[in-house]
Amino acid sequence: MNSRVTTIVLLIGWMFSTLALVPRTGALRLPGNERGYEPTQPIAFSHRLHAGEMQISCLYCHSGAESSRTAGIPAASTCMNCHRFVTAPLGVVRAEDELALTQSHNTIPVAAQLAPAGGERRPIIQETSLAALLKEASTQNREGHDESEDLWPADHPSTGHRWGMVIDLNACTGCSACVVACQAENNVPAVGKDEVRREREMHWIRIDRYYSGDDSDADVAFQPMLCQQCEHAPCETVCPVLATVHSEEGLNQQIYNRCVGTRYCANNCPYKVRRFNWFDYPHQDSLQNLVLNPDVAVRSRGVMEKCTFCVQRIQEAKIEAKRKDEKLADGTIRTACDQSCPAGAIVFGDLNDPASRVSKLMRSGRRYRVLEEFNFRPSVGYLKMVRNRSNEGENHRG
Repeated sequence: MNSRVTTIVLLIGWMFSTLALVPRTGALRLPGNERGYEPTQPIAFSHRLHAGEMQISCLYCHSGAESSRTAGIPAASTCMNCHRFVTAPLGVVRAEDELALTQSHNTIPVAAQLAPAGGERRPIIQETSLAALLKEASTQNREGHDESEDLWPADHPSTGHRWGMVIDLNACTGCSACVVACQAENNVPAVGKDEVRREREMHWIRIDRYYSGDDSDADVAFQPMLCQQCEHAPCETVCPVLATVHSEEGLNQQIYNRCVGTRYCANNCPYKVRRFNWFDYPHQDSLQNLVLNPDVAVRSRGVMEKCTFCVQRIQEAKIEAKRKDEKLADGTIRTACDQSCPAGAIVFGDLNDPASRVSKLMRSGRRYRVLEEFNFRPSVGYLKMVRNRSNEGENHRG
């Protein structure tokens, strides 16, 4: 009996000593999950799984990856300095995985020697110095639009309200609070990164990021890009069923029950801010449907959608002002992006009210409009970035 107990004790001790020598993988410790850990090759997981699907920051194990050419995510080559041979169950994967970005969508790169006349890079982001800004303020008049020849007749005057927006690029931090607020306010569906890679994102507003300078001293600029509510909207002229029309208050409206999904408007939009519903996203769960805004229609498959300047908020404020027999005061209406911006970079209001804040900013010497040279006459203006530089010349980067 004693010999049997002794044998069992020795056997259990041998098992524990053997397990102590086995590498602790799996749930206890994954290779590379600790700083300073030097993994053996090959690594048993892919970069796509580690930094992609699992969303684990590369800084978790690569403490020296503080800078990258890609915003917010270290370059894959940084990780590959350690993981030179990365394998996955399906075989060897690429060193650099495709990121779900929206800024590069709808771009047509053309070689410099093949670029047509007028095909040069345009100043989407404009910068200036303080000295140049003060010099411009004394010579430039920003009253109204720059006069130019028109192909469109003046057949939709805005005698009452004319809604507009100004975005201060100096104040914008690129936090994307406006993107989240717009999605919650306007029932924008979440499509996932696979659909974004297919250029099927649904956000009505995006944050474009522009970089300039060298890696050691790079400048970054953030630009919220949404429907510009153009007075001469290119999308309106190509719709065969008049699903996108201009309102008497300067809004470019999208009529969902007219739209047949030709996507001509998205093709003709120079700012690429129109979205197409590729799927009919299910909404059968009554509990989950409580998160939807009842004031905004849920779009169906096959129709276009875009930013509306939160027209439901505009109509609600107008009805309330009429009920109280009051004049609609400046600042009463705030779009979701305006309300959620922590830096106060977005200002919305009535352009026909000369005393409104947005009207005053539109007359600022810093104000410019994206692609204004094409005479689209957008209702969204941007305030140039003022860099702290000694040079007096204006610096355009985009």
